Amino acid sequence: MDRTTDRGGIRRPPAKDPSHGETPPLTRRRLLGTGTGTAAAAAGSFLLAGRHSAPAAAQATPAGAPSAARPAAVVFDSYGTMFDVASVTDALTGLVPDPTAFAALWRDQQLEYTVARAALGPHAYVDWSRVTSDALDFTAESVGVQLSVADKAQAMDGWMRVRPYPDASDAVDRLSRAGLPLGILSNGTPAMLESAVRTAGWEGRLAAVLSVDLAHTYKPNPHVYLLIPDAFGTPASGVLFVSAHGFDVSGAKATGLPVAWINRQAKPAPRLGYAQDFVFADLSAFADALLNGTLTAGASPVAPL
Repeated sequence: MDRTTDRGGIRRPPAKDPSHGETPPLTRRRLLGTGTGTAAAAAGSFLLAGRHSAPAAAQATPAGAPSAARPAAVVFDSYGTMFDVASVTDALTGLVPDPTAFAALWRDQQLEYTVARAALGPHAYVDWSRVTSDALDFTAESVGVQLSVADKAQAMDGWMRVRPYPDASDAVDRLSRAGLPLGILSNGTPAMLESAVRTAGWEGRLAAVLSVDLAHTYKPNPHVYLLIPDAFGTPASGVLFVSAHGFDVSGAKATGLPVAWINRQAKPAPRLGYAQDFVFADLSAFADALLNGTLTAGASPVAPL
């Protein structure tokens, strides 16, 4: 394969001709590390990416260095931020007595395993599909449910078909039409993310879909968040990271990214030593502020709950 890629590891095609409609569907591309240690360690891993060049609308933005209030790109967390993990309960129906409670416990264990493996170091890394399977086994044993091989396959398939939040689809639609480059940074595997993006109908609307497989660790390890400026070819301070998880926005903020916290459940702010730049109740309110120019650096506008 031709390894002539730029510093960010993405071959940058020409800007889209607006007369030709949407950008092409997502394609698999190698991220070949030539810029940082993180990217170099990820050589041979896969990145899901569409066209990376900003459309004409984005290129016409008034001059000025990217900032938290006027970012060069916006990158979202996936599960729990863009995709509703509660939709996994559909795949559990008929397998467990209480699919909602089971899915919540499974999700908690899944996150606990990822944070633990990130803390244990690179030797402890296994991909998110394996983590999710291990968490499923633990959850089933905890509640006294026996799952057959076919049952486990059905449950796991739920993560391939997670549904987007309505406000996530609204934000992606409006922000992409405005010409703002968008991306996803996720613990998910490339295959799981590709399936979720396809289910949401977001092919061609995302400049990059980044999996932690590239960094060989999990959030909130800083190597994960360093994938963002490397992929977009811009300083971390110029890309706004958006997540519904307190530990996630704290990890991104610690790495130098401005952050917006989507506080769907009206929780208290995380006590991790890093303040959020912006706080919103949902992604539609976030998109409103960004598009209306009311996203103010240094402030924390809280959308009505």
